[in-house]
Amino acid sequence: MINWKTDIYPGTTTLAAYPHGGAKRLFDDIGHGQQRFIDTVIVQVGDTIATFNMMDVGRQTPFPLYLLVRQADRLAAAQR
Repeated sequence: MINWKTDIYPGTTTLAAYPHGGAKRLFDDIGHGQQRFIDTVIVQVGDTIATFNMMDVGRQTPFPLYLLVRQADRLAAAQR
């Protein structure tokens, strides 16, 4: 999520990479009503609020906590 200092309209970008053909299969599954599980975590680090989103299709796996901690540490370091 990008939110410029004086802008009230945030923008978001999601990028995911899959092995050859994996993105098309996943996109087809989503379009054909495959069950989706969406997990969202919101954290505050200093003057920054970050959202982390994960979507599973056809299965539900736990959110990788180590990635959240790593990103929060990076945000904290960037504010120093």
